[in-house]
Amino acid sequence: FPDAEGDLARAAKLAEHDPEVLVALGTLRCRSGRWRDAVPLLEEAVRLAPARVDAHYFLGEALNHVDRLEDALAAYEAVVRAAPGMWRAHQAMGMVLDRLARREEASEAYRRAREARQA
Repeated sequence: FPDAEGDLARAAKLAEHDPEVLVALGTLRCRSGRWRDAVPLLEEAVRLAPARVDAHYFLGEALNHVDRLEDALAAYEAVVRAAPGMWRAHQAMGMVLDRLARREEASEAYRRAREARQA
């Protein structure tokens, strides 16, 4: 991760408004557990390229880990609107809804995740 992150950080300085670079660096930071550092990168990627499902998904992951639950839920909702078959987003929505004590909605999200995964 350190070499890749260094390369991506340099690329981000050269192309600070390139959603591809922002998503790659944000995703790398998520995967290395640097959730708080990933949030601004992914928020900017979503702003620049709102159709990028991966940007919304990893933004949801980062926001969930920094306890911005309502914002995480909104990010996952954007994913499932654009890609209803993405079972991981439905599952993540269920987890966030559980954390928000919205049990019936969580149950529905888990059901949709199972259905999407079996499709």
